[in-house]
Amino acid sequence: MPEFELIECEELECDRIRIFKLVKDQECFYDLFENEIEQEGTYGNELIKLSSIMISYSEGVKLPDTKLNPIEDKRLNPKMKGFEIKTHNLRVYMVFLKGVGAIIIHCGKKGSQKKDISKFCNLANEYFETIE
Repeated sequence: MPEFELIECEELECDRIRIFKLVKDQECFYDLFENEIEQEGTYGNELIKLSSIMISYSEGVKLPDTKLNPIEDKRLNPKMKGFEIKTHNLRVYMVFLKGVGAIIIHCGKKGSQKKDISKFCNLANEYFETIE
């Protein structure tokens, strides 16, 4: 059985909604994604924008559909509220859990959304099973 852990995002700290990164078997998908983008050298500015959007979300700022979209996928456990934070080319897939906060589950690029949303749903459900 996989081992999950939540790590609070200190760089995205806010008093209103706490943001966590999901770690599965000692692997954090958000950290891996950040490293990949930084190594590619292509969308570094968009990583900064993603962080800014996540901070705005955590402060309770109403964001437009161009920045935040709900994910209404039948594969996602209905007890979780899924959404994506996005820039032009990058996506961060998150869930909101009452009593916990927002959890970064998975990340990806615009071109791989279908695959990334499928992975997001699977990971979110897998994590939820361990806390239910």
